[in-house]
Amino acid sequence: MQHIKKSLLIAFISSVFLMSAIVFYRFTSVELALLNQAQNTLASYSAHLVLLKEKKKVLEKDEAIIKNIDTKVVTNFKVSLTSSSFKQLINEINNFYGSGIVVVNNAKIQSSNGTLNCTIEGFRLGL
Repeated sequence: MQHIKKSLLIAFISSVFLMSAIVFYRFTSVELALLNQAQNTLASYSAHLVLLKEKKKVLEKDEAIIKNIDTKVVTNFKVSLTSSSFKQLINEINNFYGSGIVVVNNAKIQSSNGTLNCTIEGFRLGL
């Protein structure tokens, strides 16, 4: 009878140990899965942050370029008064201010000796 009690006690202790090992294994495997998921999430956030930093650098570079665009310009040109003088005047202005928005502060047009003298003062916004 004593051997049976010892055998049952050993079986009980073994089963408790085995159950605790199984529970511990399940717990660690769940924790490991959660850890792997967290690492993957952090890696994706890290990649996203790198992408955002690159975009920020591009935007800062563009901002620096745009800040330097607002420069004062003074344009002087002469056009002969012929039938194509207005076309030539428009082409001269278009060639000089080819892109962006031109803000004119002062414009003077004077005519003397068959020549149209134009002076435009302002600044250009844009590239």
